[in-house]
Amino acid sequence: MDERLLYFESPIGFIEIRGVPDGITGVGFADSPAARAAEEPYPCMAEAKRQLLEYFDGRRGEFDLPLIFSCTDFQRRVYGALVKIPYGVTSTYGEVAASVGQPTAVRAVGGANHANRHVIVIPCHRVVHKDGKSSGYGGGIRRKEFLLELERKGSFGMSVLAMQKHRRSAVRQQSSRTSLLGAVTAGD
Repeated sequence: MDERLLYFESPIGFIEIRGVPDGITGVGFADSPAARAAEEPYPCMAEAKRQLLEYFDGRRGEFDLPLIFSCTDFQRRVYGALVKIPYGVTSTYGEVAASVGQPTAVRAVGGANHANRHVIVIPCHRVVHKDGKSSGYGGGIRRKEFLLELERKGSFGMSVLAMQKHRRSAVRQQSSRTSLLGAVTAGD
């Protein structure tokens, strides 16, 4: 398929969106735009940019995008657990491992986070060390801390505590939410 690139500047540097006509194949950080980004982006890529700009502006806490994955079953389960971590809340690697039914797979959760090709949209930045400190992030600790602080400040006119309560309630009501993972393609 004809994968295209779209770049835009964010408060933490350039964001690269990769996409094909059917969906987003990746969201990541870049030092600078690539030359081949001159192609017209697909509509789903423009939508991803719009939603990410809303996120950075404090007006969006979750994403509704057609994501395309190429990952293992374990990674898919981890990504499913990550999208259930509410905006403004963190979880530990151990908690994520337990939530996917493999409580001893803490390092594997870290590996899945590192392999995440949809940063911010699949919020691996919300996973922290068991002592509550930030540890490891493919985009760098500075970016992870920025994203966590952005979410800690809250948005949508709610305090973070009110937002956490609202999000936990929504997660319980929609625990089978799969809209982000509905476009999963080839697995390893």
